[in-house]
Amino acid sequence: MPQDANPRAVERTALSVNYIRQRLTKSGADNVILLLDACRTEGARDAGNLDVNEQPGIITVSSCGPTEKSW
Repeated sequence: MPQDANPRAVERTALSVNYIRQRLTKSGADNVILLLDACRTEGARDAGNLDVNEQPGIITVSSCGPTEKSW
């Protein structure tokens, strides 16, 4: 989430992981590493449906597993 994002209006003020990945893919960089510090439990305001294994050209490191919270 950007610094000025509103936690009560995530859909309107945050950036989606897919958007960030698209921008990184289009950056032209030879090596892309995406570090995510996000909860991945089920819920509306998390990255639970994030698939870190199926992103060609981007290495993704997540702070927790698909059903865990990131503290």
